[in-house]
Amino acid sequence: MSPSHLVPGYHAPALGTPLELPFTFGSPYAAPGVVSLWTGLQCLALVQGGGGAPSTACRAGAGLTLTSADGNAIVDSFTCSKQLNKTDLEGEPSVRYSLPDLDRGYTLVIVDPDKTGLRFGEFQLLNIKSNIPEKELYLGKVESAETVAAWMPPAVPAAPEGSVGPNLHRVQLYLFEQTAAKVNLTAPADRNIFHLNNWLQMRENSGHLCGPIAGLQVVVGP
Repeated sequence: MSPSHLVPGYHAPALGTPLELPFTFGSPYAAPGVVSLWTGLQCLALVQGGGGAPSTACRAGAGLTLTSADGNAIVDSFTCSKQLNKTDLEGEPSVRYSLPDLDRGYTLVIVDPDKTGLRFGEFQLLNIKSNIPEKELYLGKVESAETVAAWMPPAVPAAPEGSVGPNLHRVQLYLFEQTAAKVNLTAPADRNIFHLNNWLQMRENSGHLCGPIAGLQVVVGP
């Protein structure tokens, strides 16, 4: 995977050269919403957003397709941010990626950034699957992956009385490429207040994942 694929306009420096980023971390309104770099020594993974910040997983890269458990709802890069019924995600959806590299393992993280009470950088965790073989991911039939956090449907409460319009939550999918076909990832301690970047940078997890290399999101109502 080349650095230019991960960050347009970014070129990996020579070993020992400080990284120079074409954008600034820290602002919930910074663009792009997703940052991923290959330093030549270690693969890095970072995701901006959470806590209701106006980020979008649609910019993270193309190639993902989500299909509801009953097959009635399908969302891909061309229909990213499509609104689904809550019932469409009661069962665990299947996810397909059309651009996998051979002999790579992948990790899929699905989160809700709009749960009430979250701060910037925090999400509600809906699902993590790791060690997804590239062939299963390409076919959209993930059967032998490791489940780090089992599927939990998004919980979207009704809008408060007097609100204009329905209460809507984004469900965001982020796909990471692993540095090996098999990696050991630590399960998060708290799913309701899940700091994705802290989890990615944990000593046990750091350096195992690169990306996101692709993203997708849907919008779900109560």
